[in-house]
Amino acid sequence: MSKDSANAGDDTSTSYSNITNMITALTSDEYTLETKPGEEGSDPFFTGTIQKAFMNVPTSLARSVAGVKSTDADNANRLDDIDTSRQSISSVSIDDEAVSLVQYNQALTAAARFMTAVDECLQTIISSMGVAGRG
Repeated sequence: MSKDSANAGDDTSTSYSNITNMITALTSDEYTLETKPGEEGSDPFFTGTIQKAFMNVPTSLARSVAGVKSTDADNANRLDDIDTSRQSISSVSIDDEAVSLVQYNQALTAAARFMTAVDECLQTIISSMGVAGRG
């Protein structure tokens, strides 16, 4: 049996050396964590002990969330700008449409008057020919 294993009845001064080594590794040994381990040009995103790495997780997460929220807000603003531009190009102005409607109405009224005048002229011509042909 090795000295590093702990069993009931063992000498406690040497049986917990493995645990002590683990605690030392967690609190003293420094490691570098990289974004893409093993790849050339990989940037380290953390250097320190494992204990500090676990303590750093909430801070890193908060930074990431803040970055995502900022990007989301920027994208929402861009989307609003694009939508506003699209609407300004493709939307219909109610004032312009009202002016066009009045113009079309006036043109229809003028055409109706013209047709009435032509009808009256034809009525006059037809009635005059009828009288002249009788006599």
